[in-house]
Amino acid sequence: MKGARGSLATSETRAPAPVTPTGIRARVGSASRLARAFVGVLSLALVTPAAAQDLACTVTNVARQVEMQRAGGRWTKVEVGARLVPGDQLHTGFKATATIQFPDSSVVQVKPMSFLMIQALEETQGTVKSRIWMRLGEVNAQVGRERAGRSDFQVKTATCTASVRGTRVHRIACHPAIGTIVRMGGEGRLAVVGNRGRARLGPHGSTGVRDDGTTPPTPEESAFKERQSDLGPTGTTPEEIADLMEIGVPKVAPLTEGGSGLAGSVAGGSAASQTVILRIDQLP
Repeated sequence: MKGARGSLATSETRAPAPVTPTGIRARVGSASRLARAFVGVLSLALVTPAAAQDLACTVTNVARQVEMQRAGGRWTKVEVGARLVPGDQLHTGFKATATIQFPDSSVVQVKPMSFLMIQALEETQGTVKSRIWMRLGEVNAQVGRERAGRSDFQVKTATCTASVRGTRVHRIACHPAIGTIVRMGGEGRLAVVGNRGRARLGPHGSTGVRDDGTTPPTPEESAFKERQSDLGPTGTTPEEIADLMEIGVPKVAPLTEGGSGLAGSVAGGSAASQTVILRIDQLP
């Protein structure tokens, strides 16, 4: 009998605890938090690849000695296929060149003895924003011709910002001794806006500013001076360029329409041509 009673005792089940309003609220709150967490994870999974990953530009061609520096790192040799992200700097040596392709299919050719930094690479609502800071040297650019969407592309120097959209800039050059020179290619239009005036450039137009109010030398004069320069077999190192920049950067001369502070020529071109905007700001 005792064994039977013990068996009956072990087979008994406990009555479920009564459900109270407090218990119901606790369960509902837990389920709500779980649902919010699930939605958050799902949202991260649905982010577009361009927004989820950092954009980078790629070095597609290198000739002679080209070096790069990661943020806070040391200078290393650049190989074809190297990826550049915001904060990276690039330097081309004597007779050295590099070609960089950006996420919007824009292509920038970096000329010898140039020193630049990738400032920003972002994509927002189909528009790719690219920023280059050029401390010294020369580049030319073909912007946003092969990709669907819009390009917001700028090359900045100490004296100006060149905003390029869907066109070709044959030359952007800067140097402490001559300021900044911009020369258009065979397409597009360019508007130059300064503190005291503005000018517009069409295909093959050019403009430039330096500190003494006179125009920079013409491209032919610049080429002649480059041929007369003997920079040695190795060229200028990044450290020497940095020392050169400490000499001082020329301030922008006041601009007037057709005045001595601005050299501009307006060529032909339809009104439907893409617009390139060059903003020149007065330095303190």
